[in-house]
Amino acid sequence: MYEQDKKYMHRALQLALRGQYTTRPNPLVGAVLVKNNQIIGEGAHLQAGEPHAEIYALKQAGENAKGSTCYVTLEPCSHWGRTGPCVDALIQAGVARVVFSMRDPNPKVHYQNQGIERLKAAGILVEQGLFEAESRALNPGFISYMERRRPYVRAKIAASLDGKTALSNGQSQWITGKAARQDVQYLRARSSVIITGWGTIKLDNPSLNIRQKDWPENCLLDKSLAIKQPARIICDSKYQSSKDLKIYETETQEGKIWIAHANFYKKSEPQGIYLPNQNNQVDLFKLLDWCYEQNFTDVLIEAGNILTGAWVQSGLIDEYWIYLAPCFLGSGARDMLKIPALEDLNQAKRFSLQSSELIGQDLRLIVK
Repeated sequence: MYEQDKKYMHRALQLALRGQYTTRPNPLVGAVLVKNNQIIGEGAHLQAGEPHAEIYALKQAGENAKGSTCYVTLEPCSHWGRTGPCVDALIQAGVARVVFSMRDPNPKVHYQNQGIERLKAAGILVEQGLFEAESRALNPGFISYMERRRPYVRAKIAASLDGKTALSNGQSQWITGKAARQDVQYLRARSSVIITGWGTIKLDNPSLNIRQKDWPENCLLDKSLAIKQPARIICDSKYQSSKDLKIYETETQEGKIWIAHANFYKKSEPQGIYLPNQNNQVDLFKLLDWCYEQNFTDVLIEAGNILTGAWVQSGLIDEYWIYLAPCFLGSGARDMLKIPALEDLNQAKRFSLQSSELIGQDLRLIVK
């Protein structure tokens, strides 16, 4: 039975990925209904406000769901939000057994309504913990938001083999190849908000948006679902930004443009976020708190070496996505980060390499 359980839970994990660019701020969840060693229903949560994975699987199975086993990557919800409780639907369908990977960190699920106890009271066998680590890996932003009460922070860096991110004149387009830049599109699509700096905006005038029309057919995206543009925050202490920038051409209701600043005289600007620190710069800790208050679960830093260096020094970055291009830019080029020099190697923080993969001709490293 255990090998069969692993097989079907693995399928549920695969299904969950169908929503990886469209579910935010909700978690990725996949569900499989099995009866007599046959899959009779499958589902994934695809968008906030739409049915949960279990509901899609139950609908596909119909009356055949009675006596089946439900494999789901996240504890079934037991509260009313924009949709009804999945626990009630499983009980009403006559499911005999529920196997889920991880407890839901949302306190509304496991503290207030005790969904597991309700399933057991209905005579349903409940088991948990299968592939829990894999399920948690699907949703670092959602888990961080619920457990740490702050978003999960990723930093993206593109550099040459000698650790340079731009020429001495600031030119950086393009160090990496087309495949790596497309890979960053997927990273943006998983993000609630992208944070950049005024220096990057002034020099490169980027859009920092998602260009869905350019996505290849073989990506995991369900083409019937529109991706929400992430919000974008420009860290601009003096509030020098203007509306004639390219980034404003891609502003949407979800993908709003904000200016984080420390200019007292512009503290009432409608799209300004006044968060000064003692040095009259943007307070990054307060900015991350503000992101939490906006229900942003995943933050992506795409900035120059000064602002990225400040985030590194803050200790707030959870994960680095580093793209290394097979070229050298020379000693006069701009360093990857502007951070103070160390006096002893023992002061160097050691990271854990999570993955290394060739993306076109560039090497992508993910480290924590």
